[in-house]
Amino acid sequence: MPDSRIDFSDIPESSDQELARARRVGRPTTGRAKQLIAIRIDPRLLAKLRRLAARQRKPYQSLVHELLEAAVRRKAHPRPERLRKSQHRRIEAARV
Repeated sequence: MPDSRIDFSDIPESSDQELARARRVGRPTTGRAKQLIAIRIDPRLLAKLRRLAARQRKPYQSLVHELLEAAVRRKAHPRPERLRKSQHRRIEAARV
C-alpha cells in the first residue's frame, strides 16, 4: 500500500523533547560501509557457504566477504610456485 493511502490521523505529533531524545535505529556507522550488490550463485554453493558460516558462528555474507578478500589478496600477491622434484633436478643439472 502506498504511503498516501495510510491513515496517520490517530498518531499524535511528536513533541520537541521527544524528537530531541530520538536516536538512530539500525546498524552503527563504521566509516567503512560496504556496497550492496547482487550476484548469482549456484544454490548448492550458497547452501555450503551458509553451513560453513553457521559452523563458524558468523553471518554467511561476512564469510563470503572474507573468502573473496583472501582470494583477491592471493591473486594480487601470488606466492612463488613450489617446484616439483623433477624441476629441481633439472635446475641442479643445469648448474653443473
